[in-house]
Amino acid sequence: MTMTAAETPAPKRGFLGRLMRMILFVLAAILLVAAGFGGGYVYFGKPMSPADDLLRLIEKPLPAADAPPDAPPRAPRPQPKGDGFVTSYYTFSEPLVSNLRDSRRFLQITISVATDYDKKVLDHVKTHETAIRADALLVLSAFTEDMLKTREGRDQLAAELRDAINARLEAMERFGGIKEVIFPAFVLQ
Repeated sequence: MTMTAAETPAPKRGFLGRLMRMILFVLAAILLVAAGFGGGYVYFGKPMSPADDLLRLIEKPLPAADAPPDAPPRAPRPQPKGDGFVTSYYTFSEPLVSNLRDSRRFLQITISVATDYDKKVLDHVKTHETAIRADALLVLSAFTEDMLKTREGRDQLAAELRDAINARLEAMERFGGIKEVIFPAFVLQ
C-alpha cells in the first residue's frame, strides 16, 4: 500500500528539536530584557533637575531676529538674586454687561484681577464677588463709547476698576491688595 503526500504523517519532533526551540525562546527573552534596560539607562541614566534643565534652556544664546547671520550671539540677562514675588490671577465667573453713558451701545467685558500677595486676597475677591461686580457696573456706566475706543481709555477703566475693587476689599476685609485689572475679553456692541 502506498501513501500519498496528504496521508504521510508529520515527523515527530524529537527531544533535540524541543530543546533548541526552548533555548531560542530564552535567548530572545534575555535580548528583549537587555534592550529594555539599556534603553532605560540611556533615557533615565543621568536625569537633570528641572531647575538645571530650565537654566540650560535660558542660557542658550538666541540669535536676534533682525541680526545678520554672522552677528555674535546675544548675551543672556543675569538672573535676579533673592526671592521674587509670584503674581496670582482670578477671573470673574461671568462677564459684566453694562450700558455706556450717552450711548445706545453697551460693553461686555470679562475681568481678571492680579495680586502679588498670597491666596487670601483672591479668596476675599471670590467671597465678595457680587459686591465687586456691582461696584464695577457703576464704574462701567460712567464711561462713554469714545473713551473706550482708545487704549488710554481702556487703561483708565482698568485703573478705576482696580481702585473700586481695592476700596470694596478694604471696606470689607481691611486690605485691598489688587495690583492690576486685566480684560481677557472686551466687546463693545
